[in-house]
Amino acid sequence: MCLFVENLSVEYSGKYVLKNLTVKFYSGFNLIMGDSGSGKTTFLKALCYLLDFKGKVYFKDKELNKTWVRGNCKLIVQSGYYTENTIISTIKKPFELKYNKEKNFDGNMFKKLFGLFGLDKFSSDESINKLSGGELQRVALIRALLLKPKIFLADEPTSNLDDNVSKKVYGFFREYCKNRVCIIVSHDPIAREFSDSLFYFSKKGFVDYG
Repeated sequence: MCLFVENLSVEYSGKYVLKNLTVKFYSGFNLIMGDSGSGKTTFLKALCYLLDFKGKVYFKDKELNKTWVRGNCKLIVQSGYYTENTIISTIKKPFELKYNKEKNFDGNMFKKLFGLFGLDKFSSDESINKLSGGELQRVALIRALLLKPKIFLADEPTSNLDDNVSKKVYGFFREYCKNRVCIIVSHDPIAREFSDSLFYFSKKGFVDYG
């Protein structure tokens, strides 16, 4: 399983943030590290068609389009998570959307992640307003993971979490990503312990460390 990015460029106000980037990502936990301002977040947003870009993106040799991406690619951002009134309604909401109608909510996986990520001190029908920023981040992670996308993207998914929870999150990613393409942007050195491949973005260019 391969995600192939060919000559991807993103331009803001006449200045290139990314220019002619060509790279392949295979099934597994692909970690992106690098300098601040080097275009890592921009790159993830481009893969989800959340901003305009030049170039092409292929998955399993087929060029992607917005319609396919909506149902098969999920991006976890650093903040600004969409919420409903309760934890469980927040997690189940995406399953009501048109492009997720064929997906089934996996109750057993939900229970596993709810405990693994340290949220089981709450009931699933707890008010979402009682959660801290780090707890909201974990709810957003669980929601995306339950959708079981073919392409899973995350931007600093453990930025609000302590080391113990971070290890559990990245440990789960390692297994979860074996049958999908996962691209994780993180400055967290713990992530490197669990990743299958490392890529580095800098303001001078892009390096694949394998």
